[in-house]
Amino acid sequence: MKENLKILVVLVIVIFCVSVVVVLGFTLFIGRSIMKRIREFRSTLDEVIDGNIHVRANVSRKDEFSAFGLSINQFLDKICSIVNNLQNISASLNETGKVLDLRASDTNEAVEIICGAFDDISAGAVSQAEDVEQSSFQINDMGQVIQDIIEKVNVLSTSTEKMQRQGVESAKVMEELSASNENAMEAFDK
Repeated sequence: MKENLKILVVLVIVIFCVSVVVVLGFTLFIGRSIMKRIREFRSTLDEVIDGNIHVRANVSRKDEFSAFGLSINQFLDKICSIVNNLQNISASLNETGKVLDLRASDTNEAVEIICGAFDDISAGAVSQAEDVEQSSFQINDMGQVIQDIIEKVNVLSTSTEKMQRQGVESAKVMEELSASNENAMEAFDK
């Protein structure tokens, strides 16, 4: 009987040791798996911190990291969309600026023409009647130049209104970006 008891004790000890080894092995496997996911996720976040908004988190598994990664990916998609919108608005503002510069140049040329016309009118005032008739023609030309200036000022006014609308759009985009940032920060805090 003692011998059976010794065999039983040895058997229990062997089973216990094997169980401990299996549990430890399983714990190490789970721990490494979780640490690997944490490292992958941390690497993605480090790239985002470094400015790469085109990187995406791996969401191929069905775990908490994938759920959080999906939220991060959606946030990054939104940021990319906002950046693209800002680039488009910037390009539009740049083009509008070029148009305004051309209009200003045209206006400057028109002012120079008007100044020239005034100089010619002044010189012609002391001349004979033929000069008065010639001045009359120049005044008509000046009226046309002034009409051109009025049209260019109207175009300039329209361009200014467009820039104001785009400024409002830019402000909305910045508000969206700020709201997205706050949502991300809340997600990180959780």
